[in-house]
Amino acid sequence: MSDEKHPSAKDYAAPQPSDWCAGCGNFGILRAIQGALAELALPPGQVAVFGGIGCSGKTPYYLTTNGIHTLHGRVLPFAQGAKLANPALTVLAVGGDGDGLSIGAGHFVSAARRNVDLTYILFNNGVYGLTKGQGAPTLK
Repeated sequence: MSDEKHPSAKDYAAPQPSDWCAGCGNFGILRAIQGALAELALPPGQVAVFGGIGCSGKTPYYLTTNGIHTLHGRVLPFAQGAKLANPALTVLAVGGDGDGLSIGAGHFVSAARRNVDLTYILFNNGVYGLTKGQGAPTLK
């Protein structure tokens, strides 16, 4: 880390090149996650980021934390299991509106009822990005 007491957002940026499309809003979300981790000064080895399917599911690849790309609609069960197995771990789950509010909607409701200590970041752009414009459940 750049400074043991004050890491920077760059300390959480993996050298993996992104294959997101230019102008995609996911870049801003990734930068916000990196900035938040730096502000909280969380050691990368004590953070696990779980990604769903779709463009947002690639987020763990772009971070220096622990991470995994999970099954379609199943990011929350994976993340909850990790937190229950290791309560000291800081757990983030990230997924798109199609992944989290379509096939994963039941897991979203169950996760809220279980109230496991984790953070779920939902990338809401109203479309299934990988299918190039098919409307997601949040499309108005």
